[in-house]
Amino acid sequence: IQLCNKVNLEIYINIFFTELEHYALISDVYIKNLCISLLSKCSVMLIDMNENYQKINGDEFLIWEKLFKCDTIDDLRALINNIFNELIDYLLTKRDGFNKKVVGNIIKIVEEKYNTRITLSDISKEVNFSSNYVSIIFKKNTGKNFTDYLIKFRMEKITISPL
Repeated sequence: IQLCNKVNLEIYINIFFTELEHYALISDVYIKNLCISLLSKCSVMLIDMNENYQKINGDEFLIWEKLFKCDTIDDLRALINNIFNELIDYLLTKRDGFNKKVVGNIIKIVEEKYNTRITLSDISKEVNFSSNYVSIIFKKNTGKNFTDYLIKFRMEKITISPL
């Protein structure tokens, strides 16, 4: 969930529930308790990230209520999968918003220092992220790599304000 990888999440959820289905003697109550444990561990992870179910899925009590209303393992699997996918969607949206802020800061730095010798490494140090991370989010948010953006920006400034 923290990695926001839906494909791996679905694989792990399927493995978890497939293993449970192999044990015919496991009671529904035990399986629900395991699901509660999964959700509780996720809740702790969210607290560590300064998040909570309330912000993402609404009232946490409703999640427990839905869990107790599940009649089959397939219902539980679908509920857990749905809850965790909603968490990932929320975290991705939040991360994208954060990345847009970082890219905005990078663009502001370029606007202020375009006429000096600046590099991706310099910019990365100013925004406190690795050059690789800055390069990836910059390209994702602007459609251009940093160097191409900087060159184009400088060229536009030259044509706008001739020497």
